[in-house]
Amino acid sequence: MVKTWKLSKKDIDKIRELNAQGKTDREIADELNVSQPAINYQRGRLGLPSNCDLKKASSGQVTSRFDRITYERIKERLLKDWRCAPIARDLKIPLETVNAVSDEMFAQGMLP
Repeated sequence: MVKTWKLSKKDIDKIRELNAQGKTDREIADELNVSQPAINYQRGRLGLPSNCDLKKASSGQVTSRFDRITYERIKERLLKDWRCAPIARDLKIPLETVNAVSDEMFAQGMLP
């Protein structure tokens, strides 16, 4: 049964942790046994990136022009040896989004 009550501080911290690991809202919802809309709402409230969009961008399945452009701009700056925090500030996006792209590129051997 899915929880319908207010999420605890422990749940909120877990959302942050799982989002930073690159989990989608659906994956987080399944792990915490809550609804996907509840995770989507909390993620937005916390200013966390949507890893679903990030996963689509990295696989070439981007539906939004903004997502594709943002993803490419992050990659371009990382390849020029920019650090994650300046990229996030420059593009006005959450640091977690840049970190996720950086981690993905590192795992693919694109970054040292």
